[in-house]
Amino acid sequence: MRIPLRFLTTASTLWLCACPPQLSEPATKPAPDRSAPSRSAHPACYDEVFGGEVDAKTPEQLLEAGRYTALKGSLMIHNTQLVEVPPLACLREVEHLHIDLSPKLQSLIGLESITTVRANLNLGTTEVLPDLHGLGNITSVGNQLFISNNRRLKTLAGLGRLERVGSGLYVTYNDALEDLHGLNKLQHVKGMFNLSENPALKELVGLSSLQRIGGNFSITSNGALFSLRGITRLQYVGGDVYVHGCPRLPDCELLKLLKQLRKQRPELKFDFADTLADECTAELERLSKQTVPD
Repeated sequence: MRIPLRFLTTASTLWLCACPPQLSEPATKPAPDRSAPSRSAHPACYDEVFGGEVDAKTPEQLLEAGRYTALKGSLMIHNTQLVEVPPLACLREVEHLHIDLSPKLQSLIGLESITTVRANLNLGTTEVLPDLHGLGNITSVGNQLFISNNRRLKTLAGLGRLERVGSGLYVTYNDALEDLHGLNKLQHVKGMFNLSENPALKELVGLSSLQRIGGNFSITSNGALFSLRGITRLQYVGGDVYVHGCPRLPDCELLKLLKQLRKQRPELKFDFADTLADECTAELERLSKQTVPD
């Protein structure tokens, strides 16, 4: 039998293929690895890659997609009324993971089998999601990671095994986010890192393992931010540093960061504005204007 055509339709292509049996038929694949929690309660896995896009609106659609070990296309939980994600017990890898415009979504626990997102992970426009538990086995995101427009997201807890992000990490417009706990194992962002428009963000605790940012590092319009504590291991920024619109952040904090980063890149451009002036402001202004410090 074939999987329902809703799983084989992309924006431009209707995929027709001989696919594994549906849930109601006897399993013909080997039983899944019993070491994975709760997997035995689910049908056998399809030990193969599904090549289409899954735009899931119902738990049943997600469960069927979750019987594959990998999705070569996108898994989209987009514009749904789902409250939680059911267990996708077999799924290990996806090309793209998009979770957005789902105002009732409260839990991502069902995604806990996923370890790798090869391209983009987009989590945005949720109304009641409090944390990211369920994404805790993801170790890398190949391209961009967006965490944006999540009204009640207070913590990034749930990303505890993430070590690497590719071309960009964007944490923006999260009204309730207070710190960055959950990114404790993140070591390397190959592209830019943008922390912007998070009005409740107070400090950068949670970035204790971050050592390298390949592109620009932008900290802008975070009105409650008063400390850069948490990025003491950051050694290298390959682009420029921008700190704007953080009126509670003392210039002494910025001066410490500037000196820390220029040990590796003396030519680093450091641009700041609308921060809290203090006894370090004059030296910060002088050093930030130099191409190569004294």
